Amino acid sequence: MDQIWYQKKHHPISYSLYPLSALFALLTKARRWLYRKQWLKSHQVDIPVVVVGNINVGGTGKTPTVIALIELLRKQGFNPGVISRGYGGNYKEKYKLLSKMDSPERVGDEPAMIYASTKAPVIVSKNRVLAAKVMSEIGADIIISDDGLQHYALARDIEIIVVDGKRRFGNKRILPAGPLREPIERVRIGFGAHPPIVLVNGGEPLIDKNIMTLLPQPLVGLSETASLPQAGDAIAAFAGIGNPKRFHTTLEQLGFKVEVFHAFSDHKSYKTEDFNSLLETQLNIVMTEKDAIKCRNIPSMNKASYLPVVGGFNQSFKDSFTKQLRKITDGI
Repeated sequence: MDQIWYQKKHHPISYSLYPLSALFALLTKARRWLYRKQWLKSHQVDIPVVVVGNINVGGTGKTPTVIALIELLRKQGFNPGVISRGYGGNYKEKYKLLSKMDSPERVGDEPAMIYASTKAPVIVSKNRVLAAKVMSEIGADIIISDDGLQHYALARDIEIIVVDGKRRFGNKRILPAGPLREPIERVRIGFGAHPPIVLVNGGEPLIDKNIMTLLPQPLVGLSETASLPQAGDAIAAFAGIGNPKRFHTTLEQLGFKVEVFHAFSDHKSYKTEDFNSLLETQLNIVMTEKDAIKCRNIPSMNKASYLPVVGGFNQSFKDSFTKQLRKITDGI
């Protein structure tokens, strides 16, 4: 569908799906209106809630945003905790506080990555309100909700909408004719006390106000026996993320010759046989950090490596976020 959604000109299939999109848009607006009028209940918790989400289907950079936000809040003296639905996890509990013993298969790959990267408290639950209440009880003084922009049952104080700086909003149509979960106006109309902060991942300084830059770090081996390729080397690579093309482009920009690339579905649970064709190339294999979380226990991957990235915020975003946060914490 990406070829249909992200074309500069509207694809004929997009036009044919427009009636369904109009219906979906009406339903999403009606649902938000019901929460605004309190016909459906939004639940407030006793500490600030920051929702990090997007209106696009697929990856825009929410997880790096959450990780970078944790570090920013810590520098400001906060003790942040993260709540997530734990998409793809098979946990059965009403809520689960992550520990180092929890596998991505149990709690979801993104929560596992956030916990491994930050050691911040992370709770997964299909009930975000319950997760937020528990997070408050265990000592966090601010909550970051990973995704959940459309989960209006949880009241929020700050909304951060992450946008892919390359793909933007595609044809700006709502599902299924386009890639949007909500109408484009949602980036201006907040559900919290303040307008959303629109954060553009890979944005352009002369166009975008609030920008996050993903900064690649040195390759890391999945084991001590891993072989780390150098810039100029031919490699095989794969990614099971929302926008695999971004990872492919990053590797090329770093100077690697990507001879073979496999794009898997987001949140994929890997098995040994998934990598047979990559292993047959006898090239060094490079993956994303999110994929590495799920591949550590696959013996055939012990010589592979992954590319960590660190999200960096520009000063405009830091100022906008801090200004909204101070209004909340100071009771303005």
